[in-house]
Amino acid sequence: MSEQSLTERLFELRRKYIDDPVSEELKQGTFEQSKRIKKKLMTLEMERCQLKMAHRDHRHVDERIASLKQACRSKNEGG
Repeated sequence: MSEQSLTERLFELRRKYIDDPVSEELKQGTFEQSKRIKKKLMTLEMERCQLKMAHRDHRHVDERIASLKQACRSKNEGG
């Protein structure tokens, strides 16, 4: 992964997870909590990209991302 593609990926993640103004969380009034979760996801994605660039195993980060997304989905469905 080149530096330019990493920069583009980070920009895309920021836009996807943080800067999306038309999200369901805004309507539900849980914007701050949602923003924290999205920042955690972005941090994990950055860590995953760094491990990938270093040609190291990134499966544990993938598992953490999947579990965080699943917890977020189940919370949204339940509440």
